[in-house]
Amino acid sequence: MPGEGIDKFKLGVHVKNIIQWLNDEYVIQERDDGSCVITIENAMFCFDEQRLLFQIGVTKGYSGKIDGRIVNGR
Repeated sequence: MPGEGIDKFKLGVHVKNIIQWLNDEYVIQERDDGSCVITIENAMFCFDEQRLLFQIGVTKGYSGKIDGRIVNGR
């Protein structure tokens, strides 16, 4: 839903909540300003300095979730 999120992955959620909903294959990139970005194969989650989600991006192959976890489309 534009402006709200993707399924339960809602804008404004803390990074700890997103991590618990991902499978084990993710990368966290820390930024100099205190923000961070989590990436998986087909999605990216951007967090501000307070570690709150402000942007979600998905790419070709994103297929949603299974058992409440984001999965990669193949």
